[in-house]
Amino acid sequence: MGHYVSACFLLMLGASGSLAQVACANPITISEAGFTPGAFVTQQITGGLGGGASLTQTGAGNPGNAGVVNLSVTPGPPANGLGSWSWLACFSTQRTFDPTAIGAIASIDCSLDSAWIGGSVGPTVQSNALVVRQNGKVYYAPLPLTSLGGWVTANTNGITSGVFQEIISVGDQFLNPASHPDFSASGEPIEVGFARGNSNGGGSNFAGYSNSVGADNFIATVHLCINVTGQPASASTCTIGAADFEVAAAGDGTLSYRWQAADPTASGGWIDIADGTLTIAGRDVGEFSGAATNRGRWNGQYRSGHAPGPWAGSFRCVVSNSCGSANSDPALLRICFADLNCDGVVDDSDFVVFASAYNTLLCDDPSISPPCLADLNGDEFVDDSDFVLFAPAYDTLLCP
Repeated sequence: MGHYVSACFLLMLGASGSLAQVACANPITISEAGFTPGAFVTQQITGGLGGGASLTQTGAGNPGNAGVVNLSVTPGPPANGLGSWSWLACFSTQRTFDPTAIGAIASIDCSLDSAWIGGSVGPTVQSNALVVRQNGKVYYAPLPLTSLGGWVTANTNGITSGVFQEIISVGDQFLNPASHPDFSASGEPIEVGFARGNSNGGGSNFAGYSNSVGADNFIATVHLCINVTGQPASASTCTIGAADFEVAAAGDGTLSYRWQAADPTASGGWIDIADGTLTIAGRDVGEFSGAATNRGRWNGQYRSGHAPGPWAGSFRCVVSNSCGSANSDPALLRICFADLNCDGVVDDSDFVVFASAYNTLLCDDPSISPPCLADLNGDEFVDDSDFVLFAPAYDTLLCP
């Protein structure tokens, strides 16, 4: 039976009313005992003349059911004269780790129980490894084992991206020490598991052989650089209102914050925000403050003196430390643009304001105090095209 756990014990309300970090445990743990069918997906990697590999199940686990990795190596000298090998990588199906969703990964811990089952050579040790798979490439980090008889446990902790090396089969080369997985917040999704391997060496030792070694109680713990513990909430306000967006996060060292706004014209769909006028897709859509803090504020007091017309936006916060970064979930800002007196409903009092501006027509008329709120389409006139926008909001009454 397998499961994964993500835990964080995190925040308390400080004397000033602000959130303060107390302690946080942010790892995500996956574990598998029993090795039920479907608990792992496998990938064989071979070199030289290769061999066979499979993952089966036994009832003689530690305790209960367990997996069995069966490996064989083909006899005979390969063309490179350096031997043959056969590896089986087993990736947990419990979850995939997507750094773009959970943030940068700091390191991975792993433990695995092993026991000799049988074979033509043994008792012996199959090589053992913690592995990850990203973009179709398998990366290896050693998971040392002592000699086998009964069940023994191998552990490795704090494995960073730079420790992993890509498993390849090019000539006599098994690992590429220059190729590592991308644990950054922009990295592709990652699968985590373990691998076992055997080889028949080189020189005169080109014998074929096979053996089987049990595998049980696989545990992998993924440590995140930053854990976003409180997501910004979506908000609704009127054209001249304000909305606050707050994020809570935990991580080692000093945390920095950078708010972003969704912009369909930008590469990647998001732009960094600075304090001051917020411009999206070439339009002034209000003011933003607190852009480098955990609490950002959108304000509808437009410097231009004119409303930007109907608009809704999304904001998120990028939290960073020396290890990496993590993105908060997006929060939606809805502008109830027809709520001209900012009381949360579109009713007769708003109609009175609209009608007065409609009769005046020009937004720069001295009788209309800026901003020209009834100019709902932002063309600096209050005319029939604005009424077409106002009427359905008036009929709906309640702001979203």
